[in-house]
Amino acid sequence: MVKIRLLGWIADREGYREKEISLGGKKAKIRELVPSVETEPPDRIVVLVNHKGASLDTEVSDDDYVAVMPVVGGG
Repeated sequence: MVKIRLLGWIADREGYREKEISLGGKKAKIRELVPSVETEPPDRIVVLVNHKGASLDTEVSDDDYVAVMPVVGGG
């Protein structure tokens, strides 16, 4: 099972903060698992897989941990 954690407006769009998805031994790109961010510019989101930087095109498999969050900034 891939564990997915979403933060901020991304969680609001997807309708959940955390869930687990079984890929049945296959791989999937993060953009397939979190479709609401697919059209967002890459500089607006941060993607982590197993606590390391990644992109929406990173493939994940069962037992991976995925976190997707908006970039936080301000002045």
